[in-house]
Formats: sequence, structure tokens, C-alpha cells
Amino acid sequence: MAIDEGYIKFDSDWTAGSAADPELTALLDRWRRPLFDAGLIGHYDEIGVGYGNLSLRAGEPGQFIITGTQTGHLERKEPGHYALVTKTDIVHNTVWSTGPGTTPSRTS
Repeated sequence: MAIDEGYIKFDSDWTAGSAADPELTALLDRWRRPLFDAGLIGHYDEIGVGYGNLSLRAGEPGQFIITGTQTGHLERKEPGHYALVTKTDIVHNTVWSTGPGTTPSRTS
């Protein structure tokens, strides 16, 4: 079985901002919980890679809230573990987001 190295494969333009809407992140966390319990979201401890991000449409058209990178190991999340993706550009492989945490830039 090949295991992906887990690194972000797009350019990220992150801006510091407030946590995502707590009602929407609570809703996303309620959906995330049974997936985490089933092992579909988690972390490969031996190689230090998380897996299983979830997202939910929010904000303006084309925007969404997404679970933070490398947070699969967290059993429960708080609003600060999510980011609001404000724009995407598939042609240029770029994502713009805002939130309290940072997202590493593209590594491959």
C-alpha cells in the first residue's frame, strides 16, 4: 500500500483572521466525529501524516470551511482548527484562506 506523504500540493495564500463561524464548525465537527471513530479520519503516527479533511460550503458562493492541515489526530476540534477558503484557482493551483492558524505553502 502506498501512503501519500501528506503534504499540501497547492500554493496557499493564507491571511490571519478570526476563527470560522462556531455554529458551522460545530456542525462540521458533528459529521466528523463518526468518521473519526470509524478510522476514516486520523493520523499515521509512524510517518507523522494526518488524513481525512472535511469541508462545508459557507460564506459567499465558492467559499467553504475546511478542517486544518494535519489535524486528523485530534479527537475533537474547536473553531480555531478550521479555515475559511475564500477563493480557489485550479488553473494556477492556488487556494486563498483566512483563519487563526497557518497553512504551509506548497512543497511538491
